[in-house]
Amino acid sequence: MKDSCRGLGLLIGLFISTLALAEIWHVDPISGCAVHDKDTAAKGVLISWSGECDQNKRAMGQGVLSWIDNGKLVGRYEGPMRDGRANGQGTVYVAAPQGGFDRFEGTFKDDEISGALDAKTAAGLTFQGVMNSLNYSGEGVLKTAAGDQYTGQFANGKLHGTGHLILADGEQYRGNFVAGDLEGMGEWLGKNGDYYRGGFKTSTYSGLGRYEAADGDVYEGEFADGLPNGQGRFINAEGRTITGRFKAGWPDGRVEVRLPDGKTLTELWSDGKKQGGGQ
Repeated sequence: MKDSCRGLGLLIGLFISTLALAEIWHVDPISGCAVHDKDTAAKGVLISWSGECDQNKRAMGQGVLSWIDNGKLVGRYEGPMRDGRANGQGTVYVAAPQGGFDRFEGTFKDDEISGALDAKTAAGLTFQGVMNSLNYSGEGVLKTAAGDQYTGQFANGKLHGTGHLILADGEQYRGNFVAGDLEGMGEWLGKNGDYYRGGFKTSTYSGLGRYEAADGDVYEGEFADGLPNGQGRFINAEGRTITGRFKAGWPDGRVEVRLPDGKTLTELWSDGKKQGGGQ
């Protein structure tokens, strides 16, 4: 889950990076209309605007704006312009590195998408929700071509806030995210049926929690680095209970053991191994 979550965050970064339009002015050589552009590396791009010009010779009204670089169409905007900038409900198409075009449909304000967004990339990534492209924050549903799906909040282009992540293999997490990591309280369900509820830190079990294995084993108590660490209680499927301190997933030191028949004894553990017999 940890690597998959970060991988999805990377996809989001690639997805939103194409939302930015362009910080220079381009002029349509035929109409003389100027349009605003933020991409200073695109000074050699030729533009074509099908709409009208205002009194300052800047694009205005409804129309189609195309960007052409070295004879190739690299982008197109369909919608209203004001003062040479995209303003209103429109659609942007941006050439994707692997071929095809990414599509972004939403409400623009001075070349930035702000509000409802419906988007699909040539790679099959889709997003429906609300996004502010100034800081890439908002909330919605993001789906990958592989079948992964995230529903929740975003900030600075990463999974951030509360959300629900479902991977294509059935593994899922519902809870809090911080900068793309599972962080805070949440619930994790493994593809094999294992279940965990409790604290997370950098996408691993951390703090107090309860882990229920599909085979019936249960551990509840303290976790660190994804394993039982600290005070806790382990109950196996047959009803044998170990209460005490755990280290790296194993009992550590002197622990109390309660057998299924109700009898109790103590065991001594060190480095993941039981020392001697029970008492």
